[in-house]
Amino acid sequence: MPFIIEDCKKYYYYRGLKEYEAQPGFLLDTCLDGQDTFRALLELFEVETSPTSQE
Repeated sequence: MPFIIEDCKKYYYYRGLKEYEAQPGFLLDTCLDGQDTFRALLELFEVETSPTSQE
């Protein structure tokens, strides 16, 4: 699933990139949040996705 990093969350994305070696989970969580945002937009516009893209 693609992800969107909203302007209000860019700081977290950049911090995740900077701290990736020490704390890889921070970047991962930020990207997963972006996927949740993308998924919500798909649902809002009633875009159907295949079951494999829901992971």
